[in-house]
Amino acid sequence: MKNKIMISAVLATALFSTSASADSLSDALKNGKVSGDVAVTYESREGETNTAGEYFEDTAYSVGSVGLNYETAKYNNFSANIGFRGYTDIWEDQDGDAGQRLDTDERAVLKSAYIAYDTDIAHVKVGRQNISTDWLTHDIDGVTAYITPFEKAELELIYAARRGNIKSRDLVKFSDINGNDGLYQVGFTYAITDGTSAKAYTIKAKDLHDIYGAKLNYDASKNDIGYGGFAHYMSIDQDDTTLEDGNMIDIQAYVDINGWYTYAGYTTMDNNGGWGTAENFGDIITQQEEGDYLYASWGFVANEVKYIGLSKNFAGIDLTLLYSMFDAKIDGSKGSATEFDIWAGYAFNDDFRVDAGFTIVNQDDIFKTAAGTEDLTQLNATFTYTF
Repeated sequence: MKNKIMISAVLATALFSTSASADSLSDALKNGKVSGDVAVTYESREGETNTAGEYFEDTAYSVGSVGLNYETAKYNNFSANIGFRGYTDIWEDQDGDAGQRLDTDERAVLKSAYIAYDTDIAHVKVGRQNISTDWLTHDIDGVTAYITPFEKAELELIYAARRGNIKSRDLVKFSDINGNDGLYQVGFTYAITDGTSAKAYTIKAKDLHDIYGAKLNYDASKNDIGYGGFAHYMSIDQDDTTLEDGNMIDIQAYVDINGWYTYAGYTTMDNNGGWGTAENFGDIITQQEEGDYLYASWGFVANEVKYIGLSKNFAGIDLTLLYSMFDAKIDGSKGSATEFDIWAGYAFNDDFRVDAGFTIVNQDDIFKTAAGTEDLTQLNATFTYTF
């Protein structure tokens, strides 16, 4: 219902603008931009029979999708955007494989529908939009506002009613966030120096959880060597008394020498609560391709994660390698797992590119028993043509 109300509000705003100033709006519409893409994804996984569902078993499939987007030019600082995406199953090794990426019977969905207002001090969007912020990712129906109240400061205000995931290789249908209550998020960022910034944020999801977080970012360079990192703390208070409160510390450092970008990180979480229900709406912390399934979703917490990565461009190929180690306390015992990821991307020209990933997950017996999974090998590739 909220989705229909929000889209109706977007259309009503556009109709009002049309009647109020047709000539000027006509120019904005004529000068708008149409864009889109065609994508084909292949993915295969090799696993063993387990209790965690089909996702971790042997599977292979290919999914195709087409995206189309239209954005008007600005008129009095306002603009509008509407986009669609259509999907099709191309091939699957066994029935249902492709459906793992297409989590709905619908094969054509509304990707975006929003009104935007942009000035030097305010950036506001109302409607369906893509988002990536602390504990809220993918596509939402809601309102976002980024405001500069004074120099070097930014205020983040968000209300989200529904959430889905519409990408070239994934389709997760929209569903209500936190029942009919949604969630509210407020963040404040201040640039202490040119390379140092601090952010504090809070998230309220009625009758579900309250989240409080703080982040410190540092970036610097000397003699053509870049270096820096971040530190992030989060605490979650669960309103549901059957769930444990949790907390997290996430730290990362990097060095960039002549394009060799090396980074290392450490994440630790409360043994009982971990991220709690915060992960229901997305995180921007997980570095790994499949590492998220090793967190609290499975009824235990990977309370320590250590990783080291390397990124470099070789002859036009963007290459990233990442090795991660997970440790968890499970029923008084210590379980462990490792994940090795390789990502590569190559642009043949401005319109056509390919992105590929390869993942190997190894788990000890304690981890396998607790998660209900087995070791996993995964390969994926996505070919994209944009226009």
